[in-house]
Amino acid sequence: MSKTKVSVVDRLVGNPISWGVCEVPDWGFQLDARTVLAEMKAVGLKATEQGPVGYLGSTPEEVSSVANEFGLPIVGAFVPLVMHDLSQRDAMRKAAHFSASLLSATGKGFFITAVVVDESWGKRFKLSDAQWQAMFDGFKEIDEICAGYGIKQVL
Repeated sequence: MSKTKVSVVDRLVGNPISWGVCEVPDWGFQLDARTVLAEMKAVGLKATEQGPVGYLGSTPEEVSSVANEFGLPIVGAFVPLVMHDLSQRDAMRKAAHFSASLLSATGKGFFITAVVVDESWGKRFKLSDAQWQAMFDGFKEIDEICAGYGIKQVL
């Protein structure tokens, strides 16, 4: 079986953060999705990740519609999750299921787990042994959630 060679240019993927689009509260001015995707296409990018949750839409139909408008397949979802705090586990699961279902329905790409201190991107601190364990257990749980949607988690 021969392998099909894919050029480096055909593997170039963009992400909205490269255009300053970010989920961090009070980040500042952010370009709309159509402007960002049009510019991605204009510079020769071949695909995109979804950007902050809801940036391209909140349903598979909305996300697919805007991505297809610019011929940019969805190949990943950047998903900030609080994983060290067991009191946030239900919120982590809910966010993971939402993002995984959206990604599965729109692209079957990679679920990019971004571990955060809190949803406001608060100041970092040293984790206790129990918090480290909670985080590692969370990765296992996210793997299982992603597998249920036919996608893979990456860090």
